[in-house]
Amino acid sequence: MPTTQRLADSAVADLRQKLAGTLALPNEAGYELSTPWNQSVTMSPAAVVSAAHADDVAAAVRWASSNGLRVAVQATGHGAVPYGQDVLLIHTGRLKRCNISIDEHTAKVGAGVSSQQLIDASAPFGLAPLVGTAGDVGFVGFLSGGGIGAMAATFGLSSDYVRSLDVVTGQGEKYHVTPSEHADLFWGLRGSKTTLGIITEVEIELPFLPTFYGGALYFDGADFSQVLHAWAEWSDSLPNVAATALSVLQLPNMPFVAPELAGRLVVAVRLATAVSVVEAERLLAPIRAVARPIKDTIAARPYSDITSIHDEPTMPVPVQKDLTLLQSLPSEAVDTLAGTAGPQSRSPMLVVTLRRLGGALASSSAAPSVFSHREAAYMVHTVGLNVPSDRQIVADAGRRIHDALRPWAIDGIFANFVATTNPDRLRTAYNEVSLRRLQAMAQQYDPLGILATVGQLAR
Repeated sequence: MPTTQRLADSAVADLRQKLAGTLALPNEAGYELSTPWNQSVTMSPAAVVSAAHADDVAAAVRWASSNGLRVAVQATGHGAVPYGQDVLLIHTGRLKRCNISIDEHTAKVGAGVSSQQLIDASAPFGLAPLVGTAGDVGFVGFLSGGGIGAMAATFGLSSDYVRSLDVVTGQGEKYHVTPSEHADLFWGLRGSKTTLGIITEVEIELPFLPTFYGGALYFDGADFSQVLHAWAEWSDSLPNVAATALSVLQLPNMPFVAPELAGRLVVAVRLATAVSVVEAERLLAPIRAVARPIKDTIAARPYSDITSIHDEPTMPVPVQKDLTLLQSLPSEAVDTLAGTAGPQSRSPMLVVTLRRLGGALASSSAAPSVFSHREAAYMVHTVGLNVPSDRQIVADAGRRIHDALRPWAIDGIFANFVATTNPDRLRTAYNEVSLRRLQAMAQQYDPLGILATVGQLAR
């Protein structure tokens, strides 16, 4: 397909007539919807469709195919990769349906609903959507990558709680998908991002969990080594009732950063659990005894606070990210991480997070899905500023961290944590059997390769 294309006026007029939403060309109002959350990603699509409903999505996909364009989708732009003028971007931010069934403990959620909006709608009833660590991420996009929630060790994969999905395939066809209707798509949509289609709405189960116990203990960088080693040993023996992560933070002196954390290296131990306060404090006691924290936000909280545990930035920033999955975390791996990300490493990374997986995530009894690498015990996620003056320095530092951990790594990624256009890297999100099945399905539901980037999995 061409890399650039000037759309004929008649073709543009034809699509505009078919849409209840809007179509914007470059320099027209609405084209700014292509701007992603990650400010370092360049987006210059041929046009942007702001879809009013699923029929708009289907019409846009069919139109793109007949006009020699591929299709990409975006709601919040957190997982954006660069797109050029061979792509029609479909923005799903207007798909805002969010209906809570109090009696059935379920929600029907449109592709434009953020995780925090879903929490705000369901938490007043004691219901707990299994969201990720950031509230401003689109919930449907999060689920399409599988969804490792803030309490995954306790509840398992978020997409395991999906009851149904509405999707538009690469052929512009709409499907309502359940475990018994189009069961192949039910397997493939929960973890493959947009490889098979654009999800416009989901129905999910909501656990009843009015409150949780959690937050973060922040330690000074001088205590890094003992905190890291103690956390590694403690997390390995932690029961499934609790989820935890350790983050090395080097946050700038900015108004949105707490003064006691800004401009210095700190270590954050994060915890989220549904057990009683007494039991949670017993579980946390070994970490509290390691060193004196400079800040302590751990407490009993309403579930509406669940995304505050990781304190993700809410304002767009230019970042570069990477991920390594670990099959184990022996003391040698801990020492390696300390040497490449600790105070002595002079690493420029904003955040390096070591997150415990396993638990219910590894032993889920839900309907099988394409999501792979449940066997991973830990993940290491790095985030650095992607500004021109430091881009190479940050990239090299991230590479050193991930290369050094390779002896304990699994050859794979989680799709939600790595935004890349490299098809070889994308394929590692799936084990060999799942990848072959997914590729065959992509040939069936997107035979022309209309769906951008992830569609390359099938080629």
